[in-house]
Amino acid sequence: MSHPDGDVRGGAAFELAFHLKDWDSLPPILLALKAETSLRVRVDLATAAAELGSKPALEALQFMCMDSGSPSLVRATAAEALIGLLGCQECIGTLVEVLQLHDNVKRR
Repeated sequence: MSHPDGDVRGGAAFELAFHLKDWDSLPPILLALKAETSLRVRVDLATAAAELGSKPALEALQFMCMDSGSPSLVRATAAEALIGLLGCQECIGTLVEVLQLHDNVKRR
């Protein structure tokens, strides 16, 4: 979780959580989540940790989804994780809102 490339950090977390179901990787993923500065990578780390059963990671995803100050892509990615990967429904409204904003921008 300390690789300099954020895509590698996020990809490693996904591999450990979704493919290997490596429960022992949860503490290092959570530590990486706390230290991560890239919002995009934070979503990846939180998604992986939530898949491994972390309630704080699930709460972090919910916050990123609902935070209107976050970039639309971050909010949409967090919503997609909550809805699609984890079966949560809390962020459907946010996903619709982000898609509508994107559609309005495209029409201008």
